[in-house]
Amino acid sequence: MKQKRNWLKSTIIVILCAMLSGCWDMTEINRSSLITGIAIEPGGKDGKRKVTFEILNTAEAQALNPGKGGTPTTLYTSEGNSITDTVTKLNDKAERLLLTAHNRIVVIDERIARKGLFPYMDVFQRSRYMREDIILLVAHNVPASQLLQITYPGGMYASLKLQTQVENFGDRWGGVPASRLFDYTQATLTEGREMILAAVTLQGNAGKSGNMDSIKALKPDAVVKMSGSAVFREDKLIGFINADETRFVNIVRNKLKATSLSVPMGQKDQFASLRYRHNHASMEVTMKGKIPHIRVHIEGEGQIANIQEQFPLDKVEGYAEMEQRTAAYLNAQVKETIAKVQQDFGVDVFGFGEHLYRHRFKQFKPIMRDWNALFAKAQVEVTSEIHITHSDLKTKQLRRESMGISERYGR
Repeated sequence: MKQKRNWLKSTIIVILCAMLSGCWDMTEINRSSLITGIAIEPGGKDGKRKVTFEILNTAEAQALNPGKGGTPTTLYTSEGNSITDTVTKLNDKAERLLLTAHNRIVVIDERIARKGLFPYMDVFQRSRYMREDIILLVAHNVPASQLLQITYPGGMYASLKLQTQVENFGDRWGGVPASRLFDYTQATLTEGREMILAAVTLQGNAGKSGNMDSIKALKPDAVVKMSGSAVFREDKLIGFINADETRFVNIVRNKLKATSLSVPMGQKDQFASLRYRHNHASMEVTMKGKIPHIRVHIEGEGQIANIQEQFPLDKVEGYAEMEQRTAAYLNAQVKETIAKVQQDFGVDVFGFGEHLYRHRFKQFKPIMRDWNALFAKAQVEVTSEIHITHSDLKTKQLRRESMGISERYGR
């Protein structure tokens, strides 16, 4: 009987514990604010950091039941000795508890990036609330905080617009590199490859584009533009390459999903536009004495989207010639991009050293510390094999062949 009583008491205690248990760190959402974007700039004196936080105004940002026409976000700026300092004391201006788990982007000022990213990235990598897929951007020729001050139609806030812009530009044209926090970590830990991050700049007057009246104009006062890539040596910014060169870097690194190629034709200022996709690049890296020999082979498919001269695309020979022209153009552009990075920066952002490290470690180990200097002297060969699959809906242009007669060319 006594055992039954003890068992009953134990059962009741367990049930009560289950019923009364709760989340010890629970936070009421109506007492919190979400940080959706962060911009890091040099502070005032004494080496302080100036951090601008984009905080979501949920009443205005929701799509179904918009608010009263206010801004979808509010910007707060704080200075401190570290990013952690600025976040924890931001409540001297903001009234709610700030949550960082929904942050989308981090914009890093060019002046900060040239001194080194590690002191700033360390806090993001340590935090259990920061996601690995947040996008890192380097502000080029513009203060980082100005990129969060631009308002957009439809209630879209700056960090959401930037995230969407980076993803779509990368998927459709390949003009930005992969720039997530995960990519930064991977590049930092990888031997034989230096880091590149997406670069953004501002066109127009940011001062006029920071209020809701600006979204009523047909022509925006300011536009955020993807300007290519920021090139790093270890974790310090050393320069920039443009968006056109970035996509050729992505081709070599097998990071390109699709792009458009303007292939020169026979006549001056005449081009054929191709939608290029299914890119696959392979590389071979060997050491011949103290000089690396690099061979890059590119394969891909294209479809003709536009052609500015009459070309025999109704014949097999026409497709073969277009494939040769495209391959020659691609070879020249890729080789020119590699040569520019060699001469202007002297760092391997393509991953040739990484390939040598993975496939010929005994050759790479003695030259590991000097790889960038050796890469700058490397001999590079580029070959391509392009397959033109079709010319969209037509094989010939619409032309008037004689007076009073209009001929339409079929497929």
